[in-house]
Amino acid sequence: MKLLWQSKFDNFDLVRTSPLYYIGMAEREEAALNCWFFDRSVGMKLVSFDAQNGQIIAYRKDGKISKKSSERKTNSHNLTLDDFVFGEYTISHYGEWGYMCKKNGQLLWKKSLKGYLYTEIELNQGNIIFGTAGQGGHFYSLNIETGEIVFDFNTKGTSKYFNVNDSYYFCCADNKTTQVLRIDYNGNILGNVELEGVYYDGYCMFNICEDLLCVMTLKKRRKENLELFSPIFHCIQL
Repeated sequence: MKLLWQSKFDNFDLVRTSPLYYIGMAEREEAALNCWFFDRSVGMKLVSFDAQNGQIIAYRKDGKISKKSSERKTNSHNLTLDDFVFGEYTISHYGEWGYMCKKNGQLLWKKSLKGYLYTEIELNQGNIIFGTAGQGGHFYSLNIETGEIVFDFNTKGTSKYFNVNDSYYFCCADNKTTQVLRIDYNGNILGNVELEGVYYDGYCMFNICEDLLCVMTLKKRRKENLELFSPIFHCIQL
């Protein structure tokens, strides 16, 4: 995993109290990487990059989202209410931030964690995996039989991660930079790329396009009483 290129858009600075207006998505199209993001004043902006070197091929303020890109997968569960069933195991919510597991109706364990559930719960090799956000967020793996924590990363919010190449890919952010981590199923770090700018979970683009991982971060600066955000697009080779 390595950073291939990054493109800064300092001239896109807008005055906003929230990075919500920069939400984006990406799609691979032959040798181009098409990236969309939303600006309330002009609608969708489309920036097309050369996928190999990041050179801008095209830029439009009225970018149309293709049907493929605009399709959204709907969750089969209500993340904050419904149970998750894996054969004889049932994972249920326990209080606001807790979980409990029953096997054939018998309670195995209860566990209180941090943040609200923001992803589906996945079962992989005897462990459950999920992300939390809101009031602090983590990326967790717990043994489904014992409830023992296999790994716990304080990410500041995980609403999206990828299970690719027998690994998990996800973002961790602090106040100035972002770490993109690749870990194995036991939580051992296999790769780490540090990016300029902050990944705002749930708002910034985080997509896999074939063998490329596309991440958008925001660089924030203050001018007098105004907060200015400018996006930075990063292309990472998996």
